Amino acid sequence: MGKMSEFVKMKEKLIFIHIPKTAGSTFHVMLNARYPQSGIQNLFGSRYSEPEIAGFMSKPNEQKENICLLKGHMPYGMHRHLPGDSRYITVLRSPVERVISQYYYIKKNAHNPLHKQVHGGGMTIADFVSSGISVGMNNGQCRFLNGDLDEYAFNACNEALFENVKKHIEDKFIWVGLTERFDESVLLLAKLLEWERSPHYIRENISKIRKTTSEISESDIAAIKAYNQLDIKLYEYANQLMDKQIAEIPDFDIQLNTFKKKNHQIQQRWSWLPSSLKRFVI
Repeated sequence: MGKMSEFVKMKEKLIFIHIPKTAGSTFHVMLNARYPQSGIQNLFGSRYSEPEIAGFMSKPNEQKENICLLKGHMPYGMHRHLPGDSRYITVLRSPVERVISQYYYIKKNAHNPLHKQVHGGGMTIADFVSSGISVGMNNGQCRFLNGDLDEYAFNACNEALFENVKKHIEDKFIWVGLTERFDESVLLLAKLLEWERSPHYIRENISKIRKTTSEISESDIAAIKAYNQLDIKLYEYANQLMDKQIAEIPDFDIQLNTFKKKNHQIQQRWSWLPSSLKRFVI
């Protein structure tokens, strides 16, 4: 990642890696409002071998020429299968918050393949994380930004993985957003990509059943941290990158305050709209 001035002239295709439980659903709606629908390709899978990912990789380039935005749950590496130049964006979340959110999502969703094991089996968060039934709970954010989710076996991630992810970010990412700094992230991306319309959003997929972090036991928190040491380092690194990029923008704090006020008004007025219509007001 370089200075903002290096990116404003770029017209590359954009790839959004939506890491699960990082406020990506909100971001999808916002992106849909800013790119032509004919140029958007959604892609979902976390391994190169999964049918949707494998199918995309095997398509001839002439069938992918018109894509200007590729987005969804996908491993790093799709730029190799997209004609022309492309850059990545993604959103990271505090690893502790992300794991807690995923745990409660599985508990409430009876259609999730892990629901019976987690909810029916009475698993605690520590049980869930340490069991290995979801490899994405073990440095999952690093795994997505490295490549195939299963490249490293459960609890076998090492420093080489983290360094590889840092290199990917430095070489191929325009921007790494942060769930906990969402307003700053959105405004920064708008500057980097020179969006003509001011970016705004309406929150999507907010869980109503999960406990707050302060309600989670110390043993559960400790287990999350133990299995996500590299994700914790990645999150700290991303915060540092954002600070550097924001520092280059004059009067960013003033613009951020204006953005927050406007977005609060939109949230209050239009949050009742179905997702299919929200793109017309943001």
